[in-house]
Amino acid sequence: DSSAAMVRVHIYDLDSISARFLNGRRSWTRRLGLGLFHCGIEVYGWEYCFLYYYDAWETEGLTGVQHHQPTQNGMFEHCDSLDLGRTPLTRAEVRAVIDELRNAWPSNSYHLIGRNCIHFAEELTRGLQVTLVPRWVSGLGRTAVNFAPTRWLVNCVWWFMV
Repeated sequence: DSSAAMVRVHIYDLDSISARFLNGRRSWTRRLGLGLFHCGIEVYGWEYCFLYYYDAWETEGLTGVQHHQPTQNGMFEHCDSLDLGRTPLTRAEVRAVIDELRNAWPSNSYHLIGRNCIHFAEELTRGLQVTLVPRWVSGLGRTAVNFAPTRWLVNCVWWFMV
């Protein structure tokens, strides 16, 4: 089992509207660090991310940690990938990290700005001992959670949705 596998973050636009108006490389919101993205972490040939399921809020124990081929998340539009460094962990050690996260990240614990795919990616990168996801990826979500009126509004909408 070889170690020192490259770790990458794959960044996705949520849809064509966010791609055009929020996340474009030349958009003022991205330059200000206010983009709105989904992301996943690739290691040893698989990409891992955190999702929720509309119909599983009452289901305890259903993990929100998913895996798929790198850059192939069918729910979002892939727009960028960045190398985060090489993990010193072996495949078996990475599997153990992922298994631990599968238990710690149930789908029904998802929150739009408080516990989402970017928070998961940050925790996974710490476990893999590589560079953290760049702050601009979490821009709008991080801004919303730190600004009380926006946090209140998002929480109201979010809890209404679930």
